[in-house]
Amino acid sequence: MYKNSDLEVHSVKAGTVVESKSRKGYGPQVVVASDESKGKSGDRYAHLDAKMAKEGTHVKQGDVIGSVSTT
Repeated sequence: MYKNSDLEVHSVKAGTVVESKSRKGYGPQVVVASDESKGKSGDRYAHLDAKMAKEGTHVKQGDVIGSVSTT
């Protein structure tokens, strides 16, 4: 569900989505392993309201991968 008050979360680097699920302590999250790291490290985007990137997909820098809302 995407609401008007939601803010988009963008990938800071191009890479592959290696995780897109909820985890205890992080809530809904997306992890992107950058092309530069060759899968050895990734950027974690946690505490999301909505995940918009699926595991295994390639994202470009700036692609919307999730959303958060204001409180």
